[in-house]
Amino acid sequence: MGIMHNIGRLGPKIVQFANGKRLAELPWLLAGVLMSSRIGRSFLVGCGSLVLVLGCAKGQMGGEIGITTDNTDEGGANCKDGPSTMLLPDEEIQSLPFKLSDLIDAIEGQHEASLAWRGNEEASFANIEVTPEAQLTTIHVAVTPLPETGRLVERSEQSSTGDGETLTDEGVHPGCADRVVVDAQVTVQSDNGALDETFSTTFWTSDGLVAHSDITAEPADFGGSFSVDVSAVGDHAQASQTQLQLSLAFGALSGTLGGLVETDNGEVATGAAITYARFPAESACESGFVLPTDAELHADVEQLLGEHTQFDFAWQGEATQRLTVQTTVGAICYNEQDVGYGPAFTARVESHVQLADDTIDGTWPLDAFIIQDEDGGLARVDVQRNSHMARSFAPQEFAQQTGILGVESEADALSFSFGWSVDGTASAVASGELTLLELTMAACDEPLPTDAEEGEGASSPGCRGTDVKELKNAQFVERAE
Repeated sequence: MGIMHNIGRLGPKIVQFANGKRLAELPWLLAGVLMSSRIGRSFLVGCGSLVLVLGCAKGQMGGEIGITTDNTDEGGANCKDGPSTMLLPDEEIQSLPFKLSDLIDAIEGQHEASLAWRGNEEASFANIEVTPEAQLTTIHVAVTPLPETGRLVERSEQSSTGDGETLTDEGVHPGCADRVVVDAQVTVQSDNGALDETFSTTFWTSDGLVAHSDITAEPADFGGSFSVDVSAVGDHAQASQTQLQLSLAFGALSGTLGGLVETDNGEVATGAAITYARFPAESACESGFVLPTDAELHADVEQLLGEHTQFDFAWQGEATQRLTVQTTVGAICYNEQDVGYGPAFTARVESHVQLADDTIDGTWPLDAFIIQDEDGGLARVDVQRNSHMARSFAPQEFAQQTGILGVESEADALSFSFGWSVDGTASAVASGELTLLELTMAACDEPLPTDAEEGEGASSPGCRGTDVKELKNAQFVERAE
């Protein structure tokens, strides 16, 4: 079983088919924290959510024999398949740094993963009877690629005008990268008897790290005991768009089996997504794909962070003292969205942070953004504390929860932003910032007056937002030897 070819320093047999640019300053934008680009001394955070779209969702491909698929992506860049060119297995591809043979090697053979069959225990299964019952089991997937079907599919971004006209932009868009595609015979079986069938499907990859295939079929067509009864939902209910999504990344199988439950009484139509199973049952990554712990990138990140642990730290207006940061690297995850800077790797890390006068002595869960150079080598690691609003504490609990002592405040809650960055060059000097924050929680206005005349226009009073005020800030830079 292959794992595609080298992605720089990741280790043997792992491929880079990706469009290579570096992640640059994006991690600080993702964090939403007050790092070195703080704006003023206080600011308002509104009641809504800021969503940063990193790329387009993948479109449906493949499927059971006789099923028509639409490769237009939903949302994001809204990509559409264009012309395709047949490929020989070892043929060089001008627009992509890999061959069809790499994709074939990656998907061919036997794959398996633990599978959580959710069944009726999930709240989303109310009034829906799924067979078999909820349990942990194993899924087995055998893939036989058909090399003679290999092809390069060009892709473009399209958008719709207000009058329904579709416009196609033939320019280069990171979220609409060309795909290498190959058809395959796939046998899917599960140890709980739910799945047992062979399908004709299509595998594709555009980033070079993940191969995908989506198989759409009715529950009964999956060959096992899998069935869905939605009669208790209503007379007009039906289970539809049942799809098995398969992904192969770094030699590991993952995916979901899901679909929709729809109702339509002729006047009102509704639809709700439902997930029947996921695999593997547990993952070290909340999203994305787990990089093997023996991959060279994992070792490189650990080494880089281990080489930069001693800093000169000073609260604004105060004397400098030593800060020690010792970091343990957990799972590294590949997040498939193309942000325009190449592969996006993140990691869960844990840093023990201690100040010389012991006013800071805590172990903090943090996130690391791993940036590669054009050759796939480790260019930089940005470590930061995300979600400072969600991860806040009552003032009386702040010291115990964070290990940061001596903070007095009458605010509703206290939090902090923390982050540091180090380049992968031999002469790199790491630096970072710690900011203590006071949070005054959102206060919604009083309801509209009850004596307002019926029919009188008025807008919702809403909330004024949560006030986040900088209480104290410190910069730190790596100590000179």
